[in-house]
Amino acid sequence: MPLAMAVPTRTAAAASSGSGSGGTASGTASGAGAGQATGAGRILVLGDSLSAEYGLTRGSGWVALLARRIESRKLPYTVVNASISGDTTSGGRTRLPALLERHTPKIVVI
Repeated sequence: MPLAMAVPTRTAAAASSGSGSGGTASGTASGAGAGQATGAGRILVLGDSLSAEYGLTRGSGWVALLARRIESRKLPYTVVNASISGDTTSGGRTRLPALLERHTPKIVVI
């Protein structure tokens, strides 16, 4: 069964110590301050411009679509989008330990 969830997004600076466009996905594609649902498992997405919605309207990328579908199916997950447009494998690898510690995800999508 495919998963999907609603993803409110915020800046990557809020999602991690890096900069770029990343955020939290839970509920609708809103802005900063979107939090984690109590008791929900987290899905951490770590990617490049495709995941960070580069060139797309905020909230229209695949991570936001995933979050909305998860929410519509009332699945117990929230999505954290820690993707940064232009990020490299090395950059993602460097940021990953802090993201894992901060968000304690049940699922990681790279």
